[in-house]
Amino acid sequence: MRLRGERDLLSAPAPVAPARQRGAALVLAGAVLWGTAGAAQELLDGAVSPVTVGALRTVLGGLALMVVALPGLRGAASRWRLARSPLVLAGVCIASYQVAFFVGVRSLGIAVGTILAIGAAPFVAGAVSILTGRHRPSRRWIATTLLAVVGLVLLVRPDADVRVSLGGAAAAVGAGAAFGLFTVLTKDLLARGLGRLDTIVVPFIVGGVLLLPVLIHGVVTSDEAVRLVTWPGLAVVVWLAVGATAAGYLLFITGLGGVAAVAGTTLVLAEPLTAGLLGVLVFGERLGPVATVGAATVALALVLAARRPEVEPAR
Repeated sequence: MRLRGERDLLSAPAPVAPARQRGAALVLAGAVLWGTAGAAQELLDGAVSPVTVGALRTVLGGLALMVVALPGLRGAASRWRLARSPLVLAGVCIASYQVAFFVGVRSLGIAVGTILAIGAAPFVAGAVSILTGRHRPSRRWIATTLLAVVGLVLLVRPDADVRVSLGGAAAAVGAGAAFGLFTVLTKDLLARGLGRLDTIVVPFIVGGVLLLPVLIHGVVTSDEAVRLVTWPGLAVVVWLAVGATAAGYLLFITGLGGVAAVAGTTLVLAEPLTAGLLGVLVFGERLGPVATVGAATVALALVLAARRPEVEPAR
């Protein structure tokens, strides 16, 4: 017997929705910080090549993450050994993403390059999740992501006087594929019980080792690299390493623990929105009426995704 108005506690929703939304908010915050990376490259004004900027971000961002992780490094080697292969593969993805991303942004512009790179990530994450049996995305996620894609298509639709480089587009899409795979790998490592810092520090160590020769070569061969050690140049480099990389990835990894990999890659579409806004407001890039509608459509998709983010079933 139940009194009138008495709530059935067994039928009440589990208190996981706030946790999901907190996770989604953290992922969005990380994506906003990432969205400043293309602008940081523009502020360097060609002091070094895009590939060198990607290497710089990986090496210095990895060092910043190692400083954060120092208190918990005791016994880290034994933890890392248990998941060595996926951690190394995640590091390869980090290195590939950084280089391809900055090549795409330099070739296509901040807004279009970032949008293509991040726009490819949800589909790669969804495909990998399905093929490996980790998670089958829901119809809601599919609809939300398709809505975001419609917005991306409108946003990146070139005007008559805009030329799109096929090489730049290929680099940007390749960056998105690398990031999508990195996200799935990271989510799987978190599900195995590996610490959040472990899942990000090791890949950045691997990526930094792979890209250190690229960084050294790019700095040595650039006639303008001296600008990196001026006060404005140092400020941009510090932000690129600490804000746009280390802090952004820490927020992303922390938030990813509460949402599915496919949801994380959809929420990361906040990065191109941030990049597009900076490109228009700060660097004078032009978004026409159709592109503006596209940006609003992506924003709507993000709101829908953040309200009820996808979660993976317990395994």
